[in-house]
Amino acid sequence: MKKHAADYWILIFAVGLSAFGIIMIQSSSFYSSMNSSLGAYYYASKQLRSFIVGAFLMVFLWNFDYQNFRTMHLSKVAYVVSILLLIWVLVGGTNAYGAQRWINIAGLSLQPSDVAKVSIVLVLADLFSVDNTRIHRFKFILLAVILAGAFALLIMLQPNLSTTICILAITVAIMFAAGLHWGWLTAAGVAGVGLVVLLMVSAPYRIKRLEAFWNPWLEPLGTGYQLIQSLYAIGAGGFMGVGIGQSMQKMLYIPFAESDFIFAIIAEETGFIGCILLFLAFLILIWRGILVAQRSEDPFASLLATGITSMIAIQTIINLCVVTGAIPPTGIPLPFISYGGTSLMMMLASVGILLNISKSTTLPPKRRQLRFKFSKESSWHNN
Repeated sequence: MKKHAADYWILIFAVGLSAFGIIMIQSSSFYSSMNSSLGAYYYASKQLRSFIVGAFLMVFLWNFDYQNFRTMHLSKVAYVVSILLLIWVLVGGTNAYGAQRWINIAGLSLQPSDVAKVSIVLVLADLFSVDNTRIHRFKFILLAVILAGAFALLIMLQPNLSTTICILAITVAIMFAAGLHWGWLTAAGVAGVGLVVLLMVSAPYRIKRLEAFWNPWLEPLGTGYQLIQSLYAIGAGGFMGVGIGQSMQKMLYIPFAESDFIFAIIAEETGFIGCILLFLAFLILIWRGILVAQRSEDPFASLLATGITSMIAIQTIINLCVVTGAIPPTGIPLPFISYGGTSLMMMLASVGILLNISKSTTLPPKRRQLRFKFSKESSWHNN
């Protein structure tokens, strides 16, 4: 197929969200950084460096033929590398805040679970794009479950329930797009809910999080504290917000306001209007990703675009629901916005793949103009 220009709306919104994220990270972390030895611009400068690296990855993958992931077996390589990194985390990773999720490579902190999200998209798109019968054959469905399950098990040992849920949800989204029968989807849904419930009741701190979700005021200075402060911030924003940099909740009221709960600071400083604009930006980005998946005639490209778009959508939905108290608290970053170098780099790299795919999609038909044309039948013609 003849290539054409990429979908620049995807580029505009991905870069725009990343730039807005750096601004809000600086705003939300300024007070806590000033009261520590890190320096006033510590978090924003690190996020900016990650953005620069991510931008290079995005441009490279934008111009790197996505077919090489399949023809050169790079998707399988990415999966094996992700497995090794996740094992490395468990063996020699950095422990922080009760979890072992990071490894240090040449002075840089890397979170392999973010790499695993992209890897599972690549390997499953490769698996089910070979022919359209694989999704209906038990051995390939079982293989997909094993591939995703290996990631889920290693990530749960960190522990990291939110990323485990994200990995499993991405897997279901790709298999659904590949044509998985509703019966299998229903069984997967029931099994998934059962697994999440089992994992939650198996750890006392997760039970406390669930109690905080039902009624955060049971422990307003304990497990319910962060959610209560988040709701205070959202409520204080009102319609227009208090202004960028003017948040009160970031003054050590919301712990780690620059990461998982950054949306609360955005709501406080930009108000209802800012939240709506942010929602629209994510909706447009996700919509353009869906269009790329729909217009791709290559099954591998279609499933790849589906997986990347699902990854962005799932993380966005989970994060916003947690911050607003719609689901039990769990730690997952808001794509492009929350502080986290690995997350931002992987998101921008994924956008590069999406832009690459968009160059080979079927363009929509040009808008036709209705013109009056006199003919023998004296009728309207749609030229």
